[in-house]
Amino acid sequence: MKALEKFSLKDKVAFVTGGARGIGKAVATGFAQAGANIVIADLDEAEAIKTAKELETNEGIKTLVCKTDVTSVESVNAIYDKAKIPKKRQKDIKRASFRRVKALNIARDLFIVGCLTGQRYSDFSRICTEMYKTINGIVFIEITQSKTGKTILIPLDKRVDDILKRYNGKVPSQCQLVLNRNLHYLAEILGWTDVPFHDGGTIGGNHNGERFCDLISTHTARRSFATNAYAANIPLASIMAITGHSTEQILRRYLRLDRQEKAIIAAKDFADVIQL
Repeated sequence: MKALEKFSLKDKVAFVTGGARGIGKAVATGFAQAGANIVIADLDEAEAIKTAKELETNEGIKTLVCKTDVTSVESVNAIYDKAKIPKKRQKDIKRASFRRVKALNIARDLFIVGCLTGQRYSDFSRICTEMYKTINGIVFIEITQSKTGKTILIPLDKRVDDILKRYNGKVPSQCQLVLNRNLHYLAEILGWTDVPFHDGGTIGGNHNGERFCDLISTHTARRSFATNAYAANIPLASIMAITGHSTEQILRRYLRLDRQEKAIIAAKDFADVIQL
């Protein structure tokens, strides 16, 4: 028997909440590749059906889609009957998984909000629809940063709006310590377990030898926003308008780009000067 066969999930059933897209979809795909049949429980039934068809086609497994609101006990209970889970097993699952799954879903949504707004935890954890402000037909989030006292206008991303709507107009609550722990777990589920190497030998301190999943924190979201925006050729002044950095020099030190990424960006900047 091959080593991987010992970890086969053939004839098993994996129950994935939020499995229609993103992290949940990645988890469902991993289980399917290991041979498990998949139950996708998601509020977006149309997207869940689309994901289920992809898994059936690509992995040759069986799927079941259940439209589910994981914040509702009644909605979650309804899944068990549809999935034909025995009563005894239902009790075990409910006891162990409901709170854990809900906590991970909240962690995922908070991190997404952080990645799409570029704010610190102290700020993105306070965002709500009452902060919406429309200027020339464009909706912004107007927030005063806790650390700097600066008032920032952030263009509203539809994905942030969708998350706020799911939680009655405000981001869900989860303390920073618990959120960081849940982010480590989510990143490990996604397979982000490589040990990274930094040009300077350390990453935000002496973290040599640590796995990537264990280095992720709430502040990773803010750095990701700034780095991805810069890599997409968004002007530094526009990035600063959202992150609140006071100078370009401070922002440049803040960005996380490896040598290759810096070289690619430099080549684009010099496109009008040199012949490539």
